[in-house]
Amino acid sequence: MQRYFGNFKTFSAILLVGMTSIFTTGCGTRVIDRAIVTPSQDFKSIEVLLQFDRSVEMNLLGSLELAPHGRIFMSPSTPEAPFLLGFDLNTAVLSDPKYFEMQRTQLLPNGAPSMLPYPVVEIKSTQPIGNDFDLYGYVDVDHQSWLGTSAIFGSNSTTIPAGLAITQVILRDTLGNPTLFASVFGPADSSKHSGGVALFANVRSLIENVKDASPRTYKPERKAYIHSINQAPRELTKEDIKDLMR
Repeated sequence: MQRYFGNFKTFSAILLVGMTSIFTTGCGTRVIDRAIVTPSQDFKSIEVLLQFDRSVEMNLLGSLELAPHGRIFMSPSTPEAPFLLGFDLNTAVLSDPKYFEMQRTQLLPNGAPSMLPYPVVEIKSTQPIGNDFDLYGYVDVDHQSWLGTSAIFGSNSTTIPAGLAITQVILRDTLGNPTLFASVFGPADSSKHSGGVALFANVRSLIENVKDASPRTYKPERKAYIHSINQAPRELTKEDIKDLMR
């Protein structure tokens, strides 16, 4: 199996190639392989992992502590394990007073609108987590439902244009609303970064709809959505992918 190593340009390129194959043949490499959701035995904390396909190698390791509630993190791919992005947090973080006065956002780091239903607090470290990447956290203190994280990669070029994002829904509630989704986004016009990946989960919904603490695995939907600074989310088409790959 061909492997892709270490920068966002190859990461975003294989994402688009894989989506093209899925659209045209019904099969292809899914860069986002699955999400794994594991609540604690007392349902007071939850781990949500975004697992990438084994064809993607990213040699990046880091975490951001949201003390005393847990952490968001990124784990590198190894021969034994895939590249992971996720968080392991106590749900008490949703009502922590120290986040109440922080600025809310409904945008991804590149300025594109996320598919969140309303703004949440964005948490950053005072210094970047690593030389080639950074991690942000997201906490829904107003509705106490959503948690999330984003990884922003270094200054390599990307096949995804500035201000644009592609999102795949991984899980929906009974009304069809997204409760777990991931986005791959390009750079911001003024950013030195090349783009990144974000993961958002309605942890209240996830916990309320399970009966035990066993891990649950969810696969992303086949279709994806494209959205940008000037465009609300709409379904990604073959023509969109062709335009992005030119």
